Amino acid sequence: MRFFSLLVLLLALVLMGCASDTAAKTASVEDLRLQRKPNGTRVVSGVLVNPNEVSIRNAQIEIALYGSDNQRIEALRFDITDVEPGARRTFERELGFRSEATSASVGDILIY
Repeated sequence: MRFFSLLVLLLALVLMGCASDTAAKTASVEDLRLQRKPNGTRVVSGVLVNPNEVSIRNAQIEIALYGSDNQRIEALRFDITDVEPGARRTFERELGFRSEATSASVGDILIY
């Protein structure tokens, strides 16, 4: 019985340690922009903000692109690694000349 009690206590401590490491992690995207460069290419850019007291090892940001009729035409994914506590990390991707996107919004932000 004593062994079982110790095993349950150890399991509870491990689970609490794992939960505290991931449950509190959040992130946000600021300054999301869809711009046309002078040469005509479109660029999506933004800033991932880590408000946590711990680093974000890996984050995946989904950005939805919409056409002039407000219909979703594409989703982009940005993989960002190693964002220190309180830090901000910029991201950017060129869409090219033929992109029909006229607006963008933040979809999911996955932290793992």
